Amino acid sequence: MIDELISRTFAMRDAAHREHFRTDNYAAHVALGEFYTALPGLVDALVEAYQGMFEIVGDFDVTLPKGDYDMHTQIQDDIDWMQAVRDDICLEDDSLLALLDDIAALYQTTAYKLKRFAQ
Repeated sequence: MIDELISRTFAMRDAAHREHFRTDNYAAHVALGEFYTALPGLVDALVEAYQGMFEIVGDFDVTLPKGDYDMHTQIQDDIDWMQAVRDDICLEDDSLLALLDDIAALYQTTAYKLKRFAQ
């Protein structure tokens, strides 16, 4: 399950960076810039802690969504997925859950900014 988290977050990071360049909304531009800048460090912390406790992660795919889409919806979909599989990702370890919560908080903050300020 950790491999799917990596795949999803890497794809979302790249999609956010792409949309950061494409948007004509300044609030979205800033929110997406903050998101794609912060996300790699948070994911790195979780994956390294996971690997310290369990095993080295295997290979994973990074597939970007095609065409125009709503970043807020994509981010919300990932938030919902993380909540649904959090114990499977972190194998019920509290320290890993805390690191996953940091990632989820970044997603939630970005979703808030896109919904409230980037209309």
